[in-house]
Amino acid sequence: MSRFTFLLIFVGTALLAVTIVAGAFVNAIAHDVVHVAPNGNDGNPGTAAQPVATINKAVQLAASGANGLVRVAVGVYDGLVKLLPGVTVEGGYDAQFSKSTLLSDDQLMSIDRTPAKYPNQTLLSNSGGDRVVVSDGPPTKATLKNVVVFGPDLSAHPGQSSYAMFARGAEPLRLESVKLIAGFGG
Repeated sequence: MSRFTFLLIFVGTALLAVTIVAGAFVNAIAHDVVHVAPNGNDGNPGTAAQPVATINKAVQLAASGANGLVRVAVGVYDGLVKLLPGVTVEGGYDAQFSKSTLLSDDQLMSIDRTPAKYPNQTLLSNSGGDRVVVSDGPPTKATLKNVVVFGPDLSAHPGQSSYAMFARGAEPLRLESVKLIAGFGG
């Protein structure tokens, strides 16, 4: 591990040198950008080389970082996503997280509910029923960007909601290039 002395402090008559071990500094800022991939593992640190598997895990890690950025690789992610204050979730990234493919105008305007209509995109669903994305509580200043959200169908989950997204008291909540598709009602 490398060491860097980068700050000299005079305290009284003593000169103090602050030395940081490079590896410790990198670990301290590792959660500024958290990566998610379908083949990830929630035990991973969330780097591009070792992504986590779920968006919720990534949001939790990113909420503790300075930038609060989550990059999500192309694929289907099933389960409830809870947005947290100051976190941005961006979808559509390739497997190396080097570039993102934006939803086309045709995809954004389509009423097609078939996941095949959205190749090379990040798709969110919740086969367990109820909502898919939730932003609930005090002002979040959260952003959801470049994802397709499929709400659950009530036929499979009677008594629950078919909301693709539920937001309450979540101002400002920013949606950029997001397609919300409600599930079928009962």
